[in-house]
Amino acid sequence: MTKEERNKLIQDYDAVYNRWLKDESLKREEQDELKREFRRIKLAYFAGLPRQALSRCPYTSSPLVRVFDPWSVDGYWWQENELANYEEPAASPTFAVLTGAVNLNGRPPQGGPRKEAHIGPDIPFVIPRLLQMPSMVAVISCVNMDCGYKACPIAYFSKEKPKPGTLTSTWRRTSYDWRDERNAPCFSYPTDPWDFELEPWIQQGKVLWIEPNDPNLKLLGKADSRCPYVGLPGNRLRQIITADKLRTEPPPAGEVIDPFNE
Repeated sequence: MTKEERNKLIQDYDAVYNRWLKDESLKREEQDELKREFRRIKLAYFAGLPRQALSRCPYTSSPLVRVFDPWSVDGYWWQENELANYEEPAASPTFAVLTGAVNLNGRPPQGGPRKEAHIGPDIPFVIPRLLQMPSMVAVISCVNMDCGYKACPIAYFSKEKPKPGTLTSTWRRTSYDWRDERNAPCFSYPTDPWDFELEPWIQQGKVLWIEPNDPNLKLLGKADSRCPYVGLPGNRLRQIITADKLRTEPPPAGEVIDPFNE
């Protein structure tokens, strides 16, 4: 899918959605047809997104290829409440979860018109609780987006499969879904604290990195040159974008969120 094709799908979706939402003269059959149409368009958007190599597993050396919208956060991939079903490429069995950060790089916020994009903080971070798991390692990388933003995927890998419910929500999402030992669906709102002080984790071998925009995804560690993600300036807050508005909130601090009282 090209940038132009992607933008046309977003424009078409918004036009159909707005007509369904605002045109009070529509008959029931017309409303149903519009619903089917904007669902079809959204599925076409996700089907056409790049399957992009974002990281590399330190245990298997396999690249981590994920569905990704590299153009801007006005795309539905970035908006938790605009998600649709799509199939991710197969990942190494060592892959655990993908988190991330986005630096606007001096550009204005550019999100979708209705739904929030939870893009992470300005600069990369790690989740200590995850890194304290046996054999868990985080790999930080950086991708320049077409809109001028800098996206930093943070991928976690482990030789030992984490127990159900012990990971965290993936990038752009506030909720975490999993299945328990009986295969029953479960969910929560993780609030694990973030740690922006990367150097101690690098020295422990728990954080590796890939140079920004390295097409070869070469893994580097403490024995290599200085990590380019250490000591970066930027806010350490949650960033939420809707339309042309950027809202920030304090980072998670282990607070308990009851999903049934939200």
